[in-house]
Amino acid sequence: MAWIYDLTVDFEKDERAAKAFADAVSKRLDKFESGTAVNRLHKPTVFRPQDGMGDRVHVSVIPVGVSLELPADKGFETHDFGEDVPQSVAVALLDLLRGNKSFAMAMPGWDAEWLGLQPLIEDYEEDIETGKLYGLVIADRLLPQLAKSRHWKEWEPGYSWLPFPAQVAKRPPKKGKK
Repeated sequence: MAWIYDLTVDFEKDERAAKAFADAVSKRLDKFESGTAVNRLHKPTVFRPQDGMGDRVHVSVIPVGVSLELPADKGFETHDFGEDVPQSVAVALLDLLRGNKSFAMAMPGWDAEWLGLQPLIEDYEEDIETGKLYGLVIADRLLPQLAKSRHWKEWEPGYSWLPFPAQVAKRPPKKGKK
């Protein structure tokens, strides 16, 4: 069984927007820049989750050579990151969404197809409160339905995210101290 590392994007019920995003990504499969050896994407998949999440539409974007035992990676160079995929790969996946205002939420990670408002409310309250659901991007209109967290940061106008520790700006030292 494959372990898939991907960017899962929830477009709620907007299939047209999901397909438009997948088509846009498909035009740049071999132009993925992550700051690592990972430089190619598989063609995105548009799908409807099968776990009782209604008629939501998701898009999965999988970088080539990162997942474990993924048949689609056959013939491509694989990168043995284990569970610790570089944050730069996750951030580069999220950057594919920059300027897109039609998605509800997105999450890079291992087997992230669980993504949805109900799971975030019911199963990830503590991870949101502590800011440890790294990489979650969500439309600001949905934030009031989630657990409160001081860790939310603006990702782009209209969207907030729980940044990876390396993406959190450190406060400069006080004058006279280093």
